[in-house]
Amino acid sequence: MTSSAPPRVARLRARLLTALAGDPTGMAPYVRALADGDDTGYFVENGPAWTVHAGMGTLVAGIRALLLQALHPGALAGVHDWSRYRDDPIGRLTGTVRWVITLTYGSTTQADAETARVGRFHQRVQGEYVAGDGSARRESRTNATRFSRAKASLIVP
Repeated sequence: MTSSAPPRVARLRARLLTALAGDPTGMAPYVRALADGDDTGYFVENGPAWTVHAGMGTLVAGIRALLLQALHPGALAGVHDWSRYRDDPIGRLTGTVRWVITLTYGSTTQADAETARVGRFHQRVQGEYVAGDGSARRESRTNATRFSRAKASLIVP
């Protein structure tokens, strides 16, 4: 993409796109790789998932899912204790975006690999928190993964 912007603006744009997508053109390497998939994946081309995720609805649903996650004390404790959102909020957000895009538009192999990548982050999640009724609860990979999948169902049609 060529730009008629002044060099200073072009450099700033490239830095911003690199921070958000990992590439100065704004095209993340994993997005380029989606074209190399060996099958159509879990969602039919131009079907409901493709249509929804091509629009602003996904952004709204994603915010809704994050708010829902904040209502679950175990999930919120896990995010607080295990997530990198404080140190790298953009990186954390782009990781979620990467999963949604790969699951929606990638091949079955790519979607499975990306879901396994996210699952590896959840493997280390464990701990206890005090629930609203005062009882102690344990969180584990199984609970974290189950809640994340339920939350994802609000994003992926």
